[in-house]
Amino acid sequence: MTNPAKIVDADGKLKLQYNPYQFAFFRAHKQWLCTDGHLFERNNWFDVCPLCKKIGVRRAYHRFLLRAGRRGGKTLAGAIAAALEASRPNTIGAIITPTYGHIHKFTWPALLTVNPREWLKTPNKPINETYQEMRLVNGSLIS
Repeated sequence: MTNPAKIVDADGKLKLQYNPYQFAFFRAHKQWLCTDGHLFERNNWFDVCPLCKKIGVRRAYHRFLLRAGRRGGKTLAGAIAAALEASRPNTIGAIITPTYGHIHKFTWPALLTVNPREWLKTPNKPINETYQEMRLVNGSLIS
């Protein structure tokens, strides 16, 4: 079982090693398009283009793939991306793993490390084991 403490440094901050594919993944994750075709990096959840000030933006990419070898940081990068998506109110996200056991061994510990406790609706029992889901105070759901 993965120890969540291993991915946190002495200051309590996440320790993400430099991998070019991870940074490309996060760069693509932040890119959005407005209705006029302006490409920009989105750092907030306002639906306004910073260049032309028009309302209505969409993701520059519809799908994201993070492909790497063993110990490449895929789970941690995916957990960070899931936390970023869940920070938008009332979103629903799905976590998909190769086997049922991977959720308990790798994915849930990574998500608990990434998500601040104050975001969790039930901090004492953050994961509903019956439904395999995590609910956040902003109404978002990760399952």
